Amino acid sequence: MKTNAHSQRHARKRRTEIKSCKKLTSILLLTLFFAVAVVPKSQGQEKLGKISGQIINKENSQALLGASIAVQGTALGAIADLDGNFRINKIPVGTYSLMATSVGFAPVIISEIAVTEGAVTTVNFIMEPKVMEMEGVKVEATASKNTQAILLHQRRNASAVTDGISSQEISRAGSSDAAEAMTKVTGASVVDGKFVFVRGLGDRYSNTQLNGSSLASPDPDKQAVALDMFPSGLLDNIIIEKSFTPDKPGDFTGGSVNLNTKDYPESKSLVFSTSTGTNSVTRAGEELLVQDRSSKDWLGFDSGRRDIPQIVLDHPDDMLGQKGTSFEISETGLADSAYLVDYYENASKAFNAEMTGKNREIPLNQSHSLSYGNQHSIFGNPLGMIASLSYSRKYGSYDGFFGSFERTANTSLLQTKYAYDNISGKEEILWGGLINLKYGFHPSHKIGWNLVYTRNGESEARNMQGEWPEFIEEGAYARNYVLSYTERKVTANQFSGSHALFDNKVRADWQIAIDRTSQENPDVRYFTDQVSYSEEVDSITGRPIDTTYQIVTSRFSKPKRLWRDIEVDKNEYLANISIPLSSRSKFKHGFAIQNTHRDVWERRFEYVDNAHYTSFDGDIQGYIEDIGLDTVTTRDVGGVTRYRYRYSNILKEYSEPRNSYTGDKEVFATYGMLDVPLIWNLSFVGGVRYEETEMHTFGSNGILLGKGISEQDLLPSVNFIYRVGDRMNVRASYSRTLARPSLLEISASHIETFNDGDIYSGNPDLQMSKARNYDLRWEWFVNPGEIIAVSLFYKKIYDPIEEVILHPVHFEIQPQNAADAELRGFELEYRRRLGFINNTLRNFRLGGNYTYVKSEIKLTDAELVPVRTFDPDFPDTRPLWGQSPFMVNLDFGFDSYATGTSLSLFYNVIGRRLKYNSQGATPDVYEESRSILDFTLSQKILLGSTFKFAVKNILNEDEKLVYDDLNGAIEQEYIHDQHKLGVTYTFGVSYQVW
Repeated sequence: MKTNAHSQRHARKRRTEIKSCKKLTSILLLTLFFAVAVVPKSQGQEKLGKISGQIINKENSQALLGASIAVQGTALGAIADLDGNFRINKIPVGTYSLMATSVGFAPVIISEIAVTEGAVTTVNFIMEPKVMEMEGVKVEATASKNTQAILLHQRRNASAVTDGISSQEISRAGSSDAAEAMTKVTGASVVDGKFVFVRGLGDRYSNTQLNGSSLASPDPDKQAVALDMFPSGLLDNIIIEKSFTPDKPGDFTGGSVNLNTKDYPESKSLVFSTSTGTNSVTRAGEELLVQDRSSKDWLGFDSGRRDIPQIVLDHPDDMLGQKGTSFEISETGLADSAYLVDYYENASKAFNAEMTGKNREIPLNQSHSLSYGNQHSIFGNPLGMIASLSYSRKYGSYDGFFGSFERTANTSLLQTKYAYDNISGKEEILWGGLINLKYGFHPSHKIGWNLVYTRNGESEARNMQGEWPEFIEEGAYARNYVLSYTERKVTANQFSGSHALFDNKVRADWQIAIDRTSQENPDVRYFTDQVSYSEEVDSITGRPIDTTYQIVTSRFSKPKRLWRDIEVDKNEYLANISIPLSSRSKFKHGFAIQNTHRDVWERRFEYVDNAHYTSFDGDIQGYIEDIGLDTVTTRDVGGVTRYRYRYSNILKEYSEPRNSYTGDKEVFATYGMLDVPLIWNLSFVGGVRYEETEMHTFGSNGILLGKGISEQDLLPSVNFIYRVGDRMNVRASYSRTLARPSLLEISASHIETFNDGDIYSGNPDLQMSKARNYDLRWEWFVNPGEIIAVSLFYKKIYDPIEEVILHPVHFEIQPQNAADAELRGFELEYRRRLGFINNTLRNFRLGGNYTYVKSEIKLTDAELVPVRTFDPDFPDTRPLWGQSPFMVNLDFGFDSYATGTSLSLFYNVIGRRLKYNSQGATPDVYEESRSILDFTLSQKILLGSTFKFAVKNILNEDEKLVYDDLNGAIEQEYIHDQHKLGVTYTFGVSYQVW
């Protein structure tokens, strides 16, 4: 167990958290204020504007450093920098033609470019290598890089199989965070509203990056990063790589998700947006089950109301309740022991007596954001800046069913372990800030700093009551109350640089990422009792005349409260260099060092009662408050008077040392990769990556837990790309990748998950999983922003890690290496505007994707033997955990640029997927298929404002988990969890000041 000094340090850290948040918020607001207030105003009377944009190579989507841009008919012009960006200032208002030239490329002329006063006109060039001298070619100006069209252009020339979504599409879908946006991406699904699964594989089989640097998960029982932590307003796009190349981390099999935050601004902008809404299940103005707030809950963290009381922290040697409910002190020791009497009398009472939720009227959901971007000139060189701040507050609830069942006999029927009516309410705060600075101190050199801070606070209250046949006789029922509070935080500091060397032929880039993530759960409270009632009822009220309430510790766990703190520090160092071998080939080499440290501590207190205090009048708060001294008796022992102090109900610490631990993960990687043309239009991208992995966990006493992991792996990658003309590719790839368990999974922890009370046990004997991956894709980029694609894939996973239910009653879950698994499937994608059918339909668009996945994992003897005792024909395979057999995304929309109107209808459905793998003959638990239908409207109105309206989850189908053995032997439906999420209505407006 962690020392008391650790607990005191935690308490001090919590008290300083307010100051840290205030400082960060002040920095963000001051940055916005300074940027807005100090922007130099144009002098003189001449009306001037600006032109900016980017120049890229059509053949490989690379930036064209050193390309020249000239405003024809004037002496004005610019040179493209390292990223192909250019900017021309102080252009008189008017209409111009712009010409881009570069050695080895055909010149491009774009006409009819309107320059307006005080505005920046964006013009992007796509230049094609020339084979012979030719005249300039007129082309249409392309869209800015955060649109789906440019994203598809980059995807066309990417080295790997990729998919993604731009900020344009994220906004169109009305997605509030990255998790919600991911539900619209081909082959992606989201579990528990926050964890992404790619092609049916999630958690350890996918990794999450922020601007190319891996993120560490603060979640206590997940390896995956919770994407609901990232507000959509901070994002420029999300890219998923589905095939491995050596320049990427090797720990993904399903996919690598890269969240790219807003980048170099093309023009000065200041945008404010706000929205409000409600939900059909959690209606504003109605009552919601909640717990009392602390004064800083609205900022996403507890102000100290839920801290371990200071009196407990000040007496580390007494260990609250260590003597049980009674102890003796001799008369001669009364003076010296007075503090102990005082401590026992007051320590338990110092804890908050609130143990159950209460109903409170709730307001509307709300969301606000403010962002600023501009370019400034520092020493004659461009400094780009983005600063943004977002805040949201929303409420959720459900009224459903929660139960557990078990097969104990050779029958199709299951035995009820417990069956609860389940009511809960949640208040969630999410806010975040971003500061992004990039300075091009030379056309060939650029450095940058990116700070991302997000904080999430969730306050939840849950009431469950119902039958527990194993323990409770007829005429009684159990009540189970939970109050929980969760704080999550991500602070990502990223320093980066990109450079063109040796006459701009060699490209080099580097990044230093310092990430701090944490999750805290202060004072999570559980209270379970038994209610017995007589059959005789009152003739007027209809209620039982005699009702008794009991704390039955022989049947249920004691009333208790827990504190858990998880802190993850990750430092990552990346460097890459790209050396041209010819005009169309290059060699890329780099290395990565990643050090991750995880610190976990937990303290648990239980209420200890003596025999006469098991019954009470049903007032739970009164029960908790009625603690302390009960009686004092004396007795003579050898002529010495001894005083016996008896207490009716006190808190006693039952912290488990195995639940407090530290862990370290060190990964070193280096790679070599070739990108070369072969014959005709066939090119090769591939090489090998070498990774060293060291993972170990240590108990609170510093002793190594288990053998840990120490491995070296070679990860080859082979990719062939055949280009059929300018707009069509055929891709084929093979690679080997790996999946690491989390530090929690290889620990000896035995933690209780919050809200549902499941037990999660670590497994120090876990091994890493390895995978072989095969991909084949045909893709046709019909027009800018339009695509038709077909993909096939196959994966063989060795030693996959699955979550197994060890104990069906208490739902004890443990990760285990299963037998080898296979996964195969295909993807279809279609996105087009309908003008090709008839010109009157040019403003309509239709898009969609379909993913089919079949996975098989061979059952071990431990799984198969108990089931075949009941059913000799039971199959010897099952699906992978969390894998959906199919996923469908459809969207239909209308966009009118003339009227500023955009309408969209989105439909999403996933097939049922395995949620928990039961042991013994009890069937597994599956999450049922559920369809989701969303509608969004965006309408530009006066003075740069845009009105937005959205209706989400229109079908409002039940979210349901059921027991199923997949062979139809169960004759009735057994539900583990069922509730409705409700229909959400949102109204909002955004105003672009500039």
